[in-house]
Amino acid sequence: MKRKLSLVPVALLLFFASAFAQNLQLHYDFGKTKDGISEISRQYFTSTLEFFKPDDNGSTFVFVDMDYDTKNGGVQLLYWEISRDLRFWDFPLEAHVEFTGGNYVNGDNAFGGYIGRSWIFGVNYPFSAGKFTFSAAALYRSFRSAQSPDFQFTGTWFANFLNDKLTFTGFIDLWTTDKYILLEPDGKNLLLLTEPQLWFNINKTFSIGSELEISRKFVTMDDKLHFMPTAAIKWNF
Repeated sequence: MKRKLSLVPVALLLFFASAFAQNLQLHYDFGKTKDGISEISRQYFTSTLEFFKPDDNGSTFVFVDMDYDTKNGGVQLLYWEISRDLRFWDFPLEAHVEFTGGNYVNGDNAFGGYIGRSWIFGVNYPFSAGKFTFSAAALYRSFRSAQSPDFQFTGTWFANFLNDKLTFTGFIDLWTTDKYILLEPDGKNLLLLTEPQLWFNINKTFSIGSELEISRKFVTMDDKLHFMPTAAIKWNF
């Protein structure tokens, strides 16, 4: 459950500060797919903790995802991200810097590893249209073990409807990673991950909703699109 929230125009900072100061989400993933060899089942819980704070020169966003192994009850994957958008000039583009990392174990604790940490740099452009607030970022990714430079496009959106009872939000990431054939570098893979979320806000504190993860070369390495729906609750605090 990744998610991104970028700096928005100054007129919207107070709105986002109140709407997204911090929240805790709990998702149950119903996703199933095949990787060409075996079936991949993601029937487990994921918690997402998000923190967003705007200030006079930009904003800071942090989130932590944890997947919970249904067999052993422990955390089988932990992923976290921290990003900073910075603007102290009148030009609409913002400077963006981000760090990501994490680790994982398999369901039987037989092996584990690190999610390759990366630094991400670039520029972000926030804008609005009607009820929607958008941002679009062009980014350079510095992977620890990358053979050559990688790049990323990130888009985010947010909108409230029905007197703030319904919220539609999410992000889309397109990025490159090294492609290997017989353990030798052979160009780049293009990965896609997008996670639209729809929330019904029972009050300012509690929401129920769903997320649909759509990916290519993220869950599996084939060229197909894979769809992973969830049912979720969210507590804003």
